[in-house]
Amino acid sequence: MEMYGFATFNFSVCISQLPRELTFDLLRIFNRPDVVRVKDCMGDPSLYPSLIECSGKLTVLDHMLRQLFQPATAQSNSYGSMTKHRLVLVSNFTQTLDLLEPVCSRIIGQSCLRLDGQTSAKRRWDLVQRFNALDSPERILLLSSRAGGMGLNLTGADHLILYDVDWNPANDVQALARIWRPGQLRPVRLYRLITADGLEERMFQRQAAKMALSFNAIVSPFDNDCDSCTPSFKPSGTLTKEELRVISSERPKCSIV
Repeated sequence: MEMYGFATFNFSVCISQLPRELTFDLLRIFNRPDVVRVKDCMGDPSLYPSLIECSGKLTVLDHMLRQLFQPATAQSNSYGSMTKHRLVLVSNFTQTLDLLEPVCSRIIGQSCLRLDGQTSAKRRWDLVQRFNALDSPERILLLSSRAGGMGLNLTGADHLILYDVDWNPANDVQALARIWRPGQLRPVRLYRLITADGLEERMFQRQAAKMALSFNAIVSPFDNDCDSCTPSFKPSGTLTKEELRVISSERPKCSIV
């Protein structure tokens, strides 16, 4: 909380200089609350509990992973290996994936697969085939949203967690569609982790406004009842300084799913 307050103070002071970079800094604080100690925690597993406890997001993620991969739920019926849950964990930041990787590996007791911008085309193909195989022992794939573009098929997973929010709703929708697509044989569950009363919630609200505007723009030529569109929403490629101050002014209170 103190780090978020310090960042938002500097955000207001330096907003005319590097607003985009400072926005990313605020988002990283949501994902990596103890930024100073992250490297120490990654090197010392005994520090993981303290790292998780100081982050609402990590606390929720830790609980979800333990519920998902505990022995009682790993094989819930007689369909063999197909009933073993597999998860795709998506983030916009590779530094966040660096933090999540050892945390996830510790919970499931094995290493995680990872696909990001540093993954070669051949390695990418091998990872996807390995993860989607019916008899695959893999449980978690860490995915950078920038690397998980169109055409990436991860139907081997039945759960996906979107760990952070993007300004562009199309990027989030595209990430969520990696497992919910033709060829999927199981019911899927999609989750989004959003920190309430802070920048992430404001970003999600803007996403909703953008998607409503897009929907209305497509429907309006064919629908006479489109008077209910959102006229107060101002489509713009950039945010004004005042808008940036407003969306970063409130401090986060908790994490929500």
